Amino acid sequence: EGLEIILSSNITPVNEAAGIVAEREQVYYHINTSWTDFIASHEFEWVSDIFLTPVAAGSVAAEAISIAPAEVQPTKFAVMVENNPDGQGLGDGAKAALEAKGYDVPVYELFTEGTKDFSSIILKYKQEGVDGLVTLISPADGIQFVRQMKEQDWSPKFIFGWKGFWPGEFYKSLMADADYICHDAFWSETLPYPGAAELGQKFKDEHDGTDTVSAGLPYAAVQILAMAIERAGVFEAGAVRDEVFGGTFEDTVYGDCVYDDRGICDTPMLALQWKGGDRVVVYPDVGNTIELFVPWGER
Repeated sequence: EGLEIILSSNITPVNEAAGIVAEREQVYYHINTSWTDFIASHEFEWVSDIFLTPVAAGSVAAEAISIAPAEVQPTKFAVMVENNPDGQGLGDGAKAALEAKGYDVPVYELFTEGTKDFSSIILKYKQEGVDGLVTLISPADGIQFVRQMKEQDWSPKFIFGWKGFWPGEFYKSLMADADYICHDAFWSETLPYPGAAELGQKFKDEHDGTDTVSAGLPYAAVQILAMAIERAGVFEAGAVRDEVFGGTFEDTVYGDCVYDDRGICDTPMLALQWKGGDRVVVYPDVGNTIELFVPWGER
């Protein structure tokens, strides 16, 4: 169809396949929200990416809990992730990051998405004395897991999850039982970036008050592409690509975004914590205090 510049999906396998075709056809493919290590390994000349690596994403739980006072931190962690490439990548990254911070990780669990009964897994964690949990889990599985945690009266000091704990439906299903649980995020409207608060409010206005922890990243990718086209002065694949590779783009809703000469902009992953129906940024440290998981019997 004569397309020269293509804005990506946010689905990693789709973007990997499309990137290979774009490279062959010398079409500029502008990616957001796909693992940057794949892009780096292919040494693409026509594909850029703004996101991070699985290892960097896997380290966010360790970074978040390490902010808490040393005397109250968990000492023994379980890593429980879905048995798929994302799960294994994040799980390996989380385990390595936790051990690098000095935490013991005696349990590394792979499970099948759609598991209905986590009781045997939870019993194992209780028997092992696990007091910290890092997991990649779907929203439905995450809700089931937390309910069974409460049924079995298991209260680790810290629980962090990718994917499953951040949808608004997670809190609406569990309400106060979701409090003190931490989760990943690509973005927050509370960050001090131009237009972030306005974008967050527009999203809530269009989604019945539900907020978003991801929209800022693809929105920034659109801002960056628009700025690159303006700088190039022409709508031509090579010229626009050259503005992105090695380019700096200031004052997006994601802050200042810097691409290296490979066309990669590595971004930080955030850690947020549910508190009373709201979620607050606890990593990077922006002045909010991370709170340990309050045992079920003390709520």
